[in-house]
Amino acid sequence: MSNNPAANPLILRLLSSGKLEPILKGAGVFLKDYSTGQGFCNTFWKECGYGESEMTRDRWIELLHPEDRDRVVEAVGRLHEGRGDFFTEEYRFRDSRGRYRWVRSRAIVLERTPEGVPSLFLGIDTEITDLVMRLEIERTEREEMERRYLEAEALRQASTVVTAGIDPKESIGRILAQSAGIVSSDAVFIWAVTEDGLECVGARGADCLPPVPRDRMPRTFAWVLQEKRPRRNFGRPISRGTAVFRDSLYMPVVSRGRVLGILEFLGKEPRALGHRAEGPAAVFADSVAVALENALEFRALDREAGVDWLTNLPTRRRFDFRVRAYLEGSQEDPCFCVMMIDLDRFKVVNDTFGHKAGDEALAAAAKVCRDALRSTDYVCRYGGEEIAILLPGADRKAGYAVAERIRTGVEALRFPGYPDMRLTVSLGVRLSCGGCRDLSVLLAEADQALYRAKAEGRNRVVLSDPDASPA
Repeated sequence: MSNNPAANPLILRLLSSGKLEPILKGAGVFLKDYSTGQGFCNTFWKECGYGESEMTRDRWIELLHPEDRDRVVEAVGRLHEGRGDFFTEEYRFRDSRGRYRWVRSRAIVLERTPEGVPSLFLGIDTEITDLVMRLEIERTEREEMERRYLEAEALRQASTVVTAGIDPKESIGRILAQSAGIVSSDAVFIWAVTEDGLECVGARGADCLPPVPRDRMPRTFAWVLQEKRPRRNFGRPISRGTAVFRDSLYMPVVSRGRVLGILEFLGKEPRALGHRAEGPAAVFADSVAVALENALEFRALDREAGVDWLTNLPTRRRFDFRVRAYLEGSQEDPCFCVMMIDLDRFKVVNDTFGHKAGDEALAAAAKVCRDALRSTDYVCRYGGEEIAILLPGADRKAGYAVAERIRTGVEALRFPGYPDMRLTVSLGVRLSCGGCRDLSVLLAEADQALYRAKAEGRNRVVLSDPDASPA
């Protein structure tokens, strides 16, 4: 080369210095002749703990990460088979300490034998472990920022739903639907505090559960309500309906210092909720608190509007709504009874003892009716001094027994403030066994039976069952 007049003088000086080989090795350059097995290894591989004789062979392929091996081996195979002269890959390999390091390898075939085997293979290896780690950190940070943005957007939408002025039940349903983007859970329950314990007012990923009485409240629920702090349980199986969950997070729902309920997140696998679930869940609980407070206030107002102020019985509107739902829904009960009750000669009571006494008499008669019924029965102040009742599942005998219990109970009433005041009631009972389920018709026929009781002397029960099965 020194006889070549066109050679760059600087290149000639480099060659004559005798330092070209260490410079190339230090820069990551390697050479290999696959036809003879000759070559030299760059210092990078030596820094990783391997000798030159090891790396000039194909020992490095054995050190490839399992996820990268097939891809890199295929690329090397293309060179050997003459299907290309360039090699560019990024892969992980195991150093002598067992750690995986990232390498960017670029190479070119400069010469081949007549058989096509690379006889001069030149390449450069550059370690990019730090670069990959920085990129991974940046990717993780970007994903975290995206996650926080999505959480913030979901919470913003949740707050928008709460303030949108829609029905509180619908508000809770929409907020639960958005909870999937805030905490990764298989099921979510919203429990509201009531006088008797806890009531499930909303659920996602499962059906709502029955109320939890105060004396049977799980210790975790009781602790969260008392301490007003979240509670996380890992691994311990928890049954909700037919499903079993192994990760749970309980957030108190607090508004103005008062605990309104509990937000329960459940995951089927241990640590399914993630190690950072508590923060987003706490912020989410604030939105739930607004919706839950609205729902409870709405319920209280609705209950107040649906209860007669004097008798403390449900109003006719509430009775119609609930009974029609029963009649149009499940038809498992073979029989049921509709009952109309009217105080006898109530105008005389008012005229003789005064309207205050009449109010007391009506309230006392209503209490007799309530005390004679089951929790599953329906009752209301139908109008004036009339009371309507529906007894699900009651046949002729049961309907008559309840009616008689009411009749005798009212007859036995005594009023210390009005010693001479006596009350009686007349009752018309309409029995239906597999027949009519039209509330208007049933009430009209029960009313007709009531008029018959009045006509026959009052203070009595008259049964009407035109479509009942023969006894």
